[in-house]
Amino acid sequence: MAPYRSRIVAAWRLWLRPQGRHPVRSDSRHRNGRERGQYLSPRALKKVVKEHVKHTGTSVSSYDRLSAREREVLKLLADGMVLKEIAVRLGLSIKTVDTHKTNMMHKLDLHDRSEVVKYAIQRKLIHLPSSNVAVED
Repeated sequence: MAPYRSRIVAAWRLWLRPQGRHPVRSDSRHRNGRERGQYLSPRALKKVVKEHVKHTGTSVSSYDRLSAREREVLKLLADGMVLKEIAVRLGLSIKTVDTHKTNMMHKLDLHDRSEVVKYAIQRKLIHLPSSNVAVED
């Protein structure tokens, strides 16, 4: 583990000790004069938790964190439908479908439609038509 990660993990463990409701900076003192632990920014805490989950093997896949509607939107987008078509098919507004698409792409760390299609193929959510064309030399 890189040295900075071990410091983050150590700080995280200090921060998680029962100390009260809110974390405070390390220069603050507890009522009895003891230091309360170190404060971690939300960004640092996210890294620590991600690292911890990676090493414990209890991680949940990104796909499992998607809502049922986000999964539907993922599949329909990968199938080539546009937002308006998806909205009509699901009986939702275009803005709602766009919100589901944005949330889904954020959760899966996808940045454009081609990555959505690639992800769907890798997860076997969509199937490419088989090519029966013979290749001639």
